[in-house]
Amino acid sequence: MAKRLNKIYPDEIKFLFRYGNFLLKIIHNEYDAIECYERARMIFFSRMNRGNAMPVNEQTTFGENSATAIILISASSTKIGHILHANEEVEEVLGFNRKEIIG
Repeated sequence: MAKRLNKIYPDEIKFLFRYGNFLLKIIHNEYDAIECYERARMIFFSRMNRGNAMPVNEQTTFGENSATAIILISASSTKIGHILHANEEVEEVLGFNRKEIIG
């Protein structure tokens, strides 16, 4: 199944990163996991060199390429405790839609 998906999305960094995590953490196949990470890294840097780099913000830094549930909470005095961002994993862990959580 993963090989089919990789044929459909051959340069998808998110897929390669998550599949690498699956190989490393579930299958315990470190060699193939590192190969996935390296491919994702090479695709990322080739995009950076072409000038198609993604903007650096909380979404691209922490966002959807992470296999960890991440919630960013405001610490300003006027909005302390407000949720600013939640990634896709938070939906799976908490069972709520991100739009319901943020705010």
